Amino acid sequence: FDKAVADIFENETDVKNIIKYKEVLSALESASDKCKGVANVLESITVKHS
Repeated sequence: FDKAVADIFENETDVKNIIKYKEVLSALESASDKCKGVANVLESITVKHS
């Protein structure tokens, strides 16, 4: 995430696009974090029932 944001600031000159891209990356990071949480729960359930 941090590298992607840094790349945006290095390569993009339009402030509107910087804001848009940063928001998209933030949403993707949040979704990724939630998926990781779901995976952890599923792993716990699998271990309990094995």
